[in-house]
Amino acid sequence: GRFTIHPNNGSITLTEPLDREEQAEYLLSVTARDNMDGLPSNSRENSVQVVVTVLDENDNVPVASTSKFEFHVPENQPAGEYVGTILASDMDAGDNGRLHFSISKQEPNHVVLFEVENSTGV
Repeated sequence: GRFTIHPNNGSITLTEPLDREEQAEYLLSVTARDNMDGLPSNSRENSVQVVVTVLDENDNVPVASTSKFEFHVPENQPAGEYVGTILASDMDAGDNGRLHFSISKQEPNHVVLFEVENSTGV
């Protein structure tokens, strides 16, 4: 397994790194036994469930649904008209997976012709 427990003090440690995108939660069953050196009939035990939740780390880059988007716009289209939507996703969770879109370059660069809605890619 991915976890080990110290038999004398109950400390749980990892045997390998975890990846939240692979598995976000692990369920362990831990049993505590007493009187291990005595007669088995005199030994008592109790089990408890342990839930290990893997917290997200910002370890994935955003990925676009395609390597190139191409939109066709009629000439003389009024300002503010819809051109297209950029589709992208990030496998991280929460704020780490929330995307923010912006236009980083426009050609020709002397005129701003396009805007992107930063939270939707529209």
